[in-house]
Amino acid sequence: MNTTPANNQCQINIGASTVTVTGTTLTLRISVRFLPAFVGLRNIYGSATDAPGSVSPASLLATLTIGTVNVTPNIGSFSPTGGTGATATFTIPFSDGNGAADLNVLQVLINGSLDGRNSCSFAYLRSANTLYSDERCRVGSAPGAGLERFWVDCASALAKN
Repeated sequence: MNTTPANNQCQINIGASTVTVTGTTLTLRISVRFLPAFVGLRNIYGSATDAPGSVSPASLLATLTIGTVNVTPNIGSFSPTGGTGATATFTIPFSDGNGAADLNVLQVLINGSLDGRNSCSFAYLRSANTLYSDERCRVGSAPGAGLERFWVDCASALAKN
């Protein structure tokens, strides 16, 4: 028996679903997982057919907005946490609760303060599998506009290419 019947829109978890009968009422509790292609505003309708074949009219039961909740990406433990010298190799684990495929532009800035001007900064564009230097990221950045503007301009410039 298939415990997770599915189509292109949803998957039913039979193990987490129940049927309860109390007097003249049968109650279905169905655990449904909607697939990514099935996002948007959806109506839920219901109808019943009895053993002799009488059918209740379809009724609008509810309206539901289906979509994924975006989870903010995180940066894990950076290494090394210190050091000296003219060269370094960094390990920077980026993660996303929606999955690694949800990560798009990963950015790093090295400077004496949190300022994009006169910094060593780079960005990795996952869709292109390419690492860009800060010069590529500064396309359209206004001098002195601050780090937030730098990140936005960097992500925007990379997404256009």
